[in-house]
Amino acid sequence: MVNKENIYYYILYSLIGGTILPLQYYLSLQNNSKICAFLPTIPILGLSGLFFIIFNNSFSQGNNYITNHIKFLSITISMYIIILIMNYITEKLLLSVSIGIIMWVITNYLIM
Repeated sequence: MVNKENIYYYILYSLIGGTILPLQYYLSLQNNSKICAFLPTIPILGLSGLFFIIFNNSFSQGNNYITNHIKFLSITISMYIIILIMNYITEKLLLSVSIGIIMWVITNYLIM
């Protein structure tokens, strides 16, 4: 039987997951905006979440996870669209991002 509370699992997952932010930072220093934007869209986090739900709970929870994941991804896409539109209108990126994040938080709070 696998001990799911083993500290080594947490360390392994943090090392694997912790590579995305430093890699994005490095790519931003290299002015590689295409790959920098591509990294967070790789579905490894979503699929790992699905795997963890199925592995630690049950296969029936997988459908609930996928449904919720689609909802949250849709809200996040909406946030980016709002940021894009607001930045086009105001030409103030900080204001656009602030409004987008506030709307994202409120929408997620209402859905939770």
